[in-house]
Amino acid sequence: MTSTNSASEMVGHRLNQPSRTIEIDSLSYEIDGKRILRDVSASLDAGEFVCLLGANGAGKSTLVQLLAGELQPTGGTVSCADAVQTT
Repeated sequence: MTSTNSASEMVGHRLNQPSRTIEIDSLSYEIDGKRILRDVSASLDAGEFVCLLGANGAGKSTLVQLLAGELQPTGGTVSCADAVQTT
């Protein structure tokens, strides 16, 4: 079995699925008065590869927890397909 595309060629490309699956709009999160995330917005399409990079303490894990619904945002919205999580 041979493949015409390597994994590195596919990064950043969609896999023939144009539907939008995740919408992040002005997402913010604070805990104990400390702002962890402020006004984060993004659109992620089905089949799209995404890499989340940042320094220690930048809020990467917090963003993933918000997207997974493990945390409630203090501002903004996360829409996943038909579900919407708001403040």
